[in-house]
Amino acid sequence: MKRCLLFIFFWGMGVLAWSGSVRADFDFSPSWSGNAGDRIVMHGYDDNVGAATPEEIRVFDFDFRPDGALPSDPVPDTASDPGFHPDVNSGLPNGTTMTFDILSGLQFWNGAGFEPVQHGEVLTMTLGSTLVSFGTGGTYPLAAAHNVGTIGSDGNQSLHVHVTTGLHSQPGNGDPTDGVYMFEMDIRLLNGADNSPYTDAGTTLPFVVLWDHNSPDGTIDEAHDYAQANLVPEPATCVLTGLGGLAMAGAYMRRRVFTKVKNI
Repeated sequence: MKRCLLFIFFWGMGVLAWSGSVRADFDFSPSWSGNAGDRIVMHGYDDNVGAATPEEIRVFDFDFRPDGALPSDPVPDTASDPGFHPDVNSGLPNGTTMTFDILSGLQFWNGAGFEPVQHGEVLTMTLGSTLVSFGTGGTYPLAAAHNVGTIGSDGNQSLHVHVTTGLHSQPGNGDPTDGVYMFEMDIRLLNGADNSPYTDAGTTLPFVVLWDHNSPDGTIDEAHDYAQANLVPEPATCVLTGLGGLAMAGAYMRRRVFTKVKNI
């Protein structure tokens, strides 16, 4: 019995290490405990697997395709990301409205840290009409001009919306500079009836969003590691209680492995 418990413990630690090391193009997947005063916690939703990560995610990576190579992103320097995808049973109350704040101006990775953008680049996030547009300057936090959507519109406690993000340089400056761009944001809830703050659920901790614009291989990884170490507080420990928590992480791993095998 003791050996069995040790095996389960070390297997569980391996699952957590494995899942925590996976870097993917995740959708934003917030969840809430349901306890008044608790913060909303950020996870990543993997569309390929059909599940949210069990661990908290504080740095998200996305990429532009400057040549507009994919049918889903036919316009250069645009992408159909990020997605906002709280899972069913996310704990977010049905009927509340999801919104966000931009907490910093747009920054550029210089190999050792982040600095103001090179040529006045501006990032836009659009859903129908523009949600938000910002560059390096400005006053923050900058609230979204329009809300993302209503919790429960894609199933119980769920929502699935993708915005269109574009990177633009100032007129006469040519294409946006190749490299990695960064900004910080948060997610919060509003009451659906009048857009007043939904105060039972606290705003997420700030998280970092990275955008790769045709940078050399490995650059986004360097920027990600720097952001994880320097721009977000130490990630909250994901306490998985008992075997149920280990089973949750294991189920995510099995679904991910199964999906990879299916796609080979």
